[in-house]
Amino acid sequence: MIAFFDIWLIAKVFFVLAFAVYAGFAVMMVKQATLMKRTIRLGLDRLVIMTAWVHLIMVVLGLIGAVVIL
Repeated sequence: MIAFFDIWLIAKVFFVLAFAVYAGFAVMMVKQATLMKRTIRLGLDRLVIMTAWVHLIMVVLGLIGAVVIL
């Protein structure tokens, strides 16, 4: 029975760490979108930046939810 809980604990820790790495990529997406806005002038600058920030907020909320639930 103890080995069963250890496997699930390892799976939960792995899932939360993978989600944290994904959150890091979401931060990099915001940084890249901001850099793109400064270098390339497009009509969709605000939409791209807003989409990146909404994605980052959703990822952070998902990470918090994963930590709380798992």
